[in-house]
Amino acid sequence: MSGPSEWSWEENKVYENALAMHYEYFEKGEWEKIVVLIPTKTPTQISIHNAHLLEDIESIESGLIPPPRFQEKISDD
Repeated sequence: MSGPSEWSWEENKVYENALAMHYEYFEKGEWEKIVVLIPTKTPTQISIHNAHLLEDIESIESGLIPPPRFQEKISDD
């Protein structure tokens, strides 16, 4: 488990999947419903993480920052 303000790769993937499958919860700010899917985070932490994502999207769309270069997780096998 990561610290309160840090998100592990796995936590972030669960967040991304929850966003894709339950967008209405994010749209309505129903963080208590999302915390069931990401039990290692509080509703406030999920809300802050979501706000940061929205800020990043706005910055990318306005051309202030370039889109991120994603890197796949390397397995420990």
